[in-house]
Order: sequence, then C-alpha cells, then structure tokens
Amino acid sequence: MSIKMRLGRRVLAALVTFAAFQVATLTAHSADAPPLLAWGPSGWGGDDYNPTIPDAVGAIDALRTHKDALGFNMNGANDPTRTNHWEGVQRLMSGEGRYLVLSRALGSESEDVAFVVVEMASRNNQGLRFRSNRLSPDPICATVPPDEDRIVFSAHHEAGFAHAGGMQSLGNILAVPFERSGVGSKVVFYDVSKPLNPVRLGNVVDHSSLAGEAGTATLGKLADGRFLLVIGRSDANILDFYVSTGLDIRATSYELFYTWHASELHGGDGEFGDYQTLNIVAQDDGSIFMVGMHKSLAGFVGRDFVDLFLIENGSGNSVSITKVNAKHLFCDDGCDLDAAGGAYIDPAGRLYLYATTHDNDGPFAGNECFADCAGADCSVELAEFRPVPHADCGEIEDAWVELYSDHDFGGRSVIVDFPDRDLEDYSNFKHVEGFGDEASSARYCVPLHATAQLWQHDGCDGDVLELVGDGKFHNIPDLSSFSFGDKTSCFQWRGGPFARAGADRTVECTGSPTSVPLDGSASILLEGTALEYFWAGPGVTFSDPHGAQPIGSFPLGTSPITLTVSNSVGVDSDDVTITVGDSTAPTITCPSNLIVDATMPAGAVVNYPAPVASDGCGIASLVCAPVSASTFSVGITLVQCTASDLAGHRASCSFTVKVKSPAEQTADLIVKVNGLNNVTDATKNSLLVKLQAAQDHMVAGRQRGACGKLLDFINEVNAQRNKKQLTDAQAADLIADATRIMAALGCS
Repeated sequence: MSIKMRLGRRVLAALVTFAAFQVATLTAHSADAPPLLAWGPSGWGGDDYNPTIPDAVGAIDALRTHKDALGFNMNGANDPTRTNHWEGVQRLMSGEGRYLVLSRALGSESEDVAFVVVEMASRNNQGLRFRSNRLSPDPICATVPPDEDRIVFSAHHEAGFAHAGGMQSLGNILAVPFERSGVGSKVVFYDVSKPLNPVRLGNVVDHSSLAGEAGTATLGKLADGRFLLVIGRSDANILDFYVSTGLDIRATSYELFYTWHASELHGGDGEFGDYQTLNIVAQDDGSIFMVGMHKSLAGFVGRDFVDLFLIENGSGNSVSITKVNAKHLFCDDGCDLDAAGGAYIDPAGRLYLYATTHDNDGPFAGNECFADCAGADCSVELAEFRPVPHADCGEIEDAWVELYSDHDFGGRSVIVDFPDRDLEDYSNFKHVEGFGDEASSARYCVPLHATAQLWQHDGCDGDVLELVGDGKFHNIPDLSSFSFGDKTSCFQWRGGPFARAGADRTVECTGSPTSVPLDGSASILLEGTALEYFWAGPGVTFSDPHGAQPIGSFPLGTSPITLTVSNSVGVDSDDVTITVGDSTAPTITCPSNLIVDATMPAGAVVNYPAPVASDGCGIASLVCAPVSASTFSVGITLVQCTASDLAGHRASCSFTVKVKSPAEQTADLIVKVNGLNNVTDATKNSLLVKLQAAQDHMVAGRQRGACGKLLDFINEVNAQRNKKQLTDAQAADLIADATRIMAALGCS
C-alpha cells in the first residue's frame, strides 16, 4: 500500500488494538477450522504446493543479514512511485525459476497494471540463488542490470481496484489481493505455469463483506489436500483465515473460519509489524509457519526485519499465532521492506527472501548513484537475502569464498563466486563495493585441484593465505590468527587446468558417419602456459584432434569422447557423450504397375526394376516379395517392398504385376491384326477367322483345338507373306505373338 495510507493507518493502530476482542466476538464464520498441518514433505516444482524446509527457525538464522544486489530493467512498463509503489514480490518455480512477479499500487486506473512479470534471463535456470547481476568495477549503486533482465509482461488491473498487495505463489498458482477504499476487497488467483502468459482464474474470493482492505494474500496447502488462504486487512494486523471447499486449487471456493487480531499474538517480543507481505512456509514435519517482512518505521527511517510465526490450531475454531524468530536485515539503500518483499524456497530446501525499493530509481545508463529516474530506461533495485551457499563443490564452477567484515561471520560480506570472477576488480578490495581490507572471517567451498588465495596487499602482493580445495565447506571464524591478520586486500583463484568438453548431446544422423562440432573452449585456465587439447574416442575421427573446437565424425549410436587439456601446471580430462540417433524412417518409391504376357503355362518370369530407397544414415536392407526374376502366375500379383535403415526404421511400398492369359493375349493379337496398315480386309479376315476360332477353344477349355487353330494362323500368315499381302516384318511380328501364346498354352 502507499506510504500515505500506511502512515494514516498507524495513527489508528492503537484504536484497532483496543477494539480487537470486541470485533473478534462479532465476526461470523461459516466453516470449521481445518487441522493446521501442511502438505508434505514435498520438493521443488509442484503444481499446487511449495517445497518444505527441514527447520524454519534455523532457516531464518541462516539468512545473511546483508543483501546480494540485483536489479531489473523497466523495459517500458509503467513507472511506480514512492507513493504508488511495488507491494509484493514472488519468485516463481515455473520457467526454470528465472521469473519474478511484482504487484503494485496505482496512481489511477489508467495505468492499468496489477502486477508485472520479470524475466531474470541472465541468472541460473536451476531455481538456485540468483547471485548479483550488478557486479562490475563501478560502484554497485551505478551498475545497471543486464539488458535481458527486464519486465516482460504486465497484467491488467482489476476494474475499480487501484491497489494490488502482497502476494503468495503456491506451485503454479498466484494469489493476489486487491482493495480500494469505498469499493471493497478481494483475492484473485492466476495460473502462472507459463510465466509469459498468466491466466486469471474464476474462483475469486470476495472479501468486501469483512473489510474494504486486503493488503496481503497468503496461500498454503494443507495435509488433507485442501488449501489455506489468509487475507490481511489493515497492514495485516487483522488476518482472515479461509479454508478451501475443494481440492482443485484452480476451481475451489473458500470459506471463512476465523478472524485473528494482532492482540492475540503469542511469544517473541510481542510485536506484530505492519507487513506488506506474509508468506506461508511449511516445515517437513507438517508445521506451518508464516514469514513476514516489514520496516519498524515508514519512509527512509526505521529498520528492516523478517519475522517468523508458527501457525497452529487454537481452542475451538480459533487460530494460534506465535512469534518464534526475527532477524534484522540490512538493505543498504538497495531495498526497503516497507515496499515489496517475499519468501522463496529453492530446490535444496533453503529459504531466501527477495525485496525491492519502492520505485524504479535504480541505476540507469549514464547516471550517478541515487539519481531519480522515470521512463523506459529506468531500473529497479532488487535484493536477494540468502543462506550460506551450497556446501558441496565438486566442480570449479561451484566454488565460492565469502569474506565477512566481522569475526564469527558478522557484519557485511563480499562473496566471490567463481563464475563471477572477472566481474569485479578482486586485485584490490577497495574496488569491490568499497570493502577494502575489512575481511575478518571467511567461509568457503573450493573443489579439488583449485586454490583460493587471500593476499595481504592489493595487486596480490605480500603474504598469502591459501584455501586449498577439497570439495567441502569450511569456516574460518577469525582471520587474525593467520600471518598477516585480517588485512586481506586481494583475491585470486589458482590451480587447474579444468577440461570442459561441453554437454552431452543427441543429434540426428545426417550420414554415415555424421559430422558433429565439438567445443572445448569453455575449458578453464587459471595459471600457467596456454592450454593444449587432445580429443579421443573409439570409432571417431576428428578434423583436428588438437584443436579446441574440432569436427568429429561419428557412427550411429553412442560414442564416449574424452577431452584432455594440459599446460605447465597440470593435466585434466572431461568426458562428453555424443549420441547419433536416427528418428526418421527411410523413404521408398516403387516402380509403376507392370503388365506382361504369359510365356508358359505357369505364367512368366518377370524382371522388374528395383524400388528407389534413401535414408540420411544409410539403408541397411531393401527387399521385395516376390523377388524380381520370379515366376509370376497368370493374373494379378501384389509385390510388397520394404526398406530398413540402420536404426531399424522401416518404410514400405507396393506395386502389381499382371500376367496376361493366352485368351487375353489372343484378344490383343486380334486387335493388332485389325490395325495392320496396307493390308486388305480379305487378308485380315483370313487371319481373324483362325484367331477367333482359337479364342473360342480357349474359352471352352479345349487346349488342343486352340493350339491347332493357332498353328493354322501361323500357316496363313506365311501364306499371305508369300502372296506379298504381308510384309516380312508384319509376318514375323504376328508369328512371334502366336508362338508365345502357344507356349503359354503348353502346345506341343
């Protein structure tokens, strides 16, 4: 909500508290309180649930008190302001964990935006910590986030409502509260499984009958499969608890079962701060916790806190809320918990907090620190409060060293992640966020064959403390116990080299062999002479086995490849598997249908042309049945042909072979005689009468008679040739046909 609204409401805080018990007794409920136990234990990536964590109290303790600085570009979206600012932020699991959603208040409905979707495209795609995207030799306050980290979608506002408050995502569902003075309040649900295309769902919860305010919406899944919805009223000091009537989060309605007031709080310091966001976090054992982020005073003054509350069933239908932990966080001008905040659980079950500044006065091109900004070129400052990074680092890309300004890991810190090793000037810590030689304690995880060096003087001079890698997590609570004390001024990575052969790949066969480009250019050189490369693999040849990026010639199937790199410091190898697959069936084209004459009583020996078959990776076999040069009986025979490729895919085609009977051939001969050129009708008739008689015998099944008449036909042809009524060529052609028909009949 806007700062003006928040200040005004704080004036009424005492009155709200005074009336709490009276209001509570008058609030009606329509449902029985569900057992307040969470769904789980559950992992990352669920559709309607979030990951659980092993220890919620410990997760708050593990959070770094100082942020990692991030940011994103407005990309032309409507400007927020300090009075109509960002309200809530949620990091989504969908979209490979690279998307954020931020809700906001509006100055007027014409701005038409309820929330925006931010793509952090430069960050990791595994749902893990983002790491700062604003590292550079320039001061953080002047470092613009990468262009690709930007707003990519703006959701339309709800007509009549000018304020979207603190949200919660649960799996792929986002709960967004809306309010407007004199209009009412409600919670709208969105399907964000496709972050670039959020879908508004129809199961809206109308909260107007209870209050005109809905500043926060909190959503969790219960052990019985139903869903818990908590709507915060005035600065979340009054919470309305709802339970779903069904198990389908995209369609269920909700019923109120209890209204809770801040005066009912148990435990802790008794403070229930004015929360912009309240997010449910579930523990592996089913305990339900609520994380709240707030500032002790509005505006530029006050301190930023995260609070943790245990949510349990109270007596009767009531809810019991106990404050079980709190932590002071330091935004250092890069965020404000009076603006947007939100909790997130990563795939390893670790808790993170995200927070923004009120508006979009983050760094922009050509600016100085803390300049005002309006328009498409602006950026928003974003903070990631994280736990200690991962404790396992088998690869150099997972290595990190974190240096703290105070002993025992207190104060602010600088983390040196190996992937970000070239983004800051680590040769002089005065250039690294002004950290200087403040390092007093350290935590680190460095893999085998690598060493992190802490140097006494800038330029990496003087004495050195070497953190030799073993792939495990280590603590140094007090650097002063080492030779040059806590005066670290320079940092270097040493060791290696580290071979990187690229990711395993599956490619489509394009020939035998198939050419596949290989890339070892990501191999890492930290010290020593230039890298030398050598590629090897059984059955594979390389265009240049000593090149960083050769072309390999691969057979069909899976081929293991080893890249070995070496230099004056050492040798390292990395394996990559290239699979050449063939997912495409061959093509085959059969010859046209054939018609032949029978040449013997069994039919005819037929030689047909082979079908044409092709495949990108080669044809293993091409067979037809009946085979060419087979004897085909009189009538129509289907020839079926099948081509198989090396992967076993098949393609088939077919054609027919028709073998004409003696009677059909005799009919053809009659047509031929009738078509003779320069032959008198009398001569033709002398021939036709004998052919017609032969045909009649064939139809009647009298083979001997047919043979006799065909012999008579041959004799008549010879006679007409002798009379010069037929040419020699005509006579020879007619005799050949008659002779073939006689052979087909089996005439002796």
